[in-house]
Amino acid sequence: MKSTFSVIYYLKRQVVKKDGTVPVMGRITVDGSQTQFSCKLTVDPKLWDTKGGRVTGRSTAALETNRMLDKMRVRITGIIRKSWSVTTSSRRRR
Repeated sequence: MKSTFSVIYYLKRQVVKKDGTVPVMGRITVDGSQTQFSCKLTVDPKLWDTKGGRVTGRSTAALETNRMLDKMRVRITGIIRKSWSVTTSSRRRR
């Protein structure tokens, strides 16, 4: 059976802070099961690329936010892959 995995980022537009920014949320989907989490980041919704799940622009803040999102994605992907390799190894031993 083939396993599926994805990480996406989106804005929680219902929660607007006093400075006009909104929180960035993440969603991990593994084999159809989802879990959501706060990225502990806020961005200006006008600068958000919904399709790409990233901040647009070349400002220092945009680059830093995108760098942090990339680091989270790499860490999550590593954890999932490690989990899959452990699961696969345990199945082979049986």
